[in-house]
Amino acid sequence: MAIGICITHKIADANSISTFIQSWAAMARGEAGDAVAGPEFAAANFYPPANELFKFPVDENANKISKITKRFVFSASKLEELRTKATSEDFVARPTRVESVTALLWKAIVEAASSNKNACDMVLIQPSNLRPKIPSLLPENLIGNIMFSSVVLSISQEEEVKIEKAVRDLRKKGDELQNVIKDEGGSSSSMIGSKLANLMLTNYSQLSYETHEPYTVSSWCKLPLYEASFGWGSPVWVAGNVAPMLDNVTMLTDSKDGQGIEAFVTLPEENMKSFQQNIELLAFASVNPSVLI
Repeated sequence: MAIGICITHKIADANSISTFIQSWAAMARGEAGDAVAGPEFAAANFYPPANELFKFPVDENANKISKITKRFVFSASKLEELRTKATSEDFVARPTRVESVTALLWKAIVEAASSNKNACDMVLIQPSNLRPKIPSLLPENLIGNIMFSSVVLSISQEEEVKIEKAVRDLRKKGDELQNVIKDEGGSSSSMIGSKLANLMLTNYSQLSYETHEPYTVSSWCKLPLYEASFGWGSPVWVAGNVAPMLDNVTMLTDSKDGQGIEAFVTLPEENMKSFQQNIELLAFASVNPSVLI
């Protein structure tokens, strides 16, 4: 008999969670030796330990606004339609699933927030897992938030989001990060980590919670969460953001078939009322369908 797995997070490092799940599952099945991945606690060798020079801005009003989380599911066929819609010869010829979904969600988020007449500019933050980008320095079993997080999109509430352009900007930011890492070829782990940490701090220092409203879309897609077996079969359903600790966070996970995407969207309650009625969003996503289908 299979069971579901519920994972809560605070923009947690997906690979760390995945590594733990695989190890726990192997131990539950009575497997030993190489089957159990030993976690490596050496993240401080990459990113500098916390100190006064490496402090991110804190939102004093965080968790003081009533918020709600809802699940939106994009089937494989709807994802193909969305990727076609997001395709543009002038921008990106073939967007990824995550790029397409992120762009559509961002458009709907901006439209929902504009009804509140908030004067703040809206910014989209997208954490990026660094392990597959620097595999020679960052093993899969390295425990810690080994990611790069930065503002990838910014817009005033008077502007309109174009999905094709949003996809292009998402791709551009990803390429920029890859170029930074490539330019550091041959550098030590700590040197690259310090450079990326300083780059993140520089980006965040230009923001103020008084003038900017941050939204985060993070992806756990392509992680083998549905492959975890504790001895009684694979999970029926994996949920990634059912008890959010931060405001305005969206988590993307693969559907069980590995082809669709489930989006767990957390927004202020007032924004969610408008967001969940967005006609363009509902043309591609179903709201909280049964997890057993």
